[in-house]
Amino acid sequence: MSQTIVYTGKTRTTGGRDGASRSSDGELDIALSPPGSNRAGTNPEQLFAAGWSACFLGAVGKAAAEQLLADNLQSLN
Repeated sequence: MSQTIVYTGKTRTTGGRDGASRSSDGELDIALSPPGSNRAGTNPEQLFAAGWSACFLGAVGKAAAEQLLADNLQSLN
């Protein structure tokens, strides 16, 4: 089974949890802070959760669309 890479995201993070992250296209430019620190910035766990859930929902939507297509094709036969 061969897979095609559709997109690769690139970011640069400096300073770890007390730093910042910026994407290569400039769309993401965010300060980072540790969870519960009350400092300005988003903690990395929140970013991970947001990214993972967005990808998961995209995959579920794709699978549902493919299944609906398969179900519709089956009902034509």
